[in-house]
Formats: sequence, structure tokens, C-alpha cells
Amino acid sequence: MKKIILVFPGQYRVSDVNIPLSLLYIANPLLKHGYDVQIVDARVEDFRKVDYRNILYSSISTMSGIQIYYGLEVAKFIRKQNQKAKLIWGGSHPAI
Repeated sequence: MKKIILVFPGQYRVSDVNIPLSLLYIANPLLKHGYDVQIVDARVEDFRKVDYRNILYSSISTMSGIQIYYGLEVAKFIRKQNQKAKLIWGGSHPAI
């Protein structure tokens, strides 16, 4: 199975949330290449309720600031469930 979970980290239950367009842009070519893609917006759903055990990759979108803290929280949780999954950090901060 070629499963990828794209995660937009953040504080759960935020009142003002925009659509994570960056993850939608990434998901489209992955779907076209046969990957099973799931998008998790941690601002509107609890990322801890997602099953990461059978994924190949997880991409965590981050920007400099508090989002890194939430991204690290997600990464640690994924790593506890799946030590073999590749964690890919994206967004502006990893590019710096």
C-alpha cells in the first residue's frame, strides 16, 4: 500500500481556520501517481485519532514560530506508531 498522510499542524479547535491549500497542491500529483493520500488538519481534527501504522510517508507542513512546536508534537506521535515511516518536513521553515 502506498499511503501518505499530509499533516497541517496547529492548535486543535481553532476558531478561524483557512483551507490548507499547500497540502491540497501536494495531494493532487500524489493521487495521480497512485498514492492513497489522507489530509489531516490538526486545527480542526485531533491528529491523535489517525492511524499512522501503515503509512510510507507523512509530510508535516510548518512555518517558523509556534507551528514548529505543534509539528514536533505530531512527528513524535507518528514515530511512536510507526518507526519506519519517512517524515518529510515542508513549508517555509525547513527551506531556510
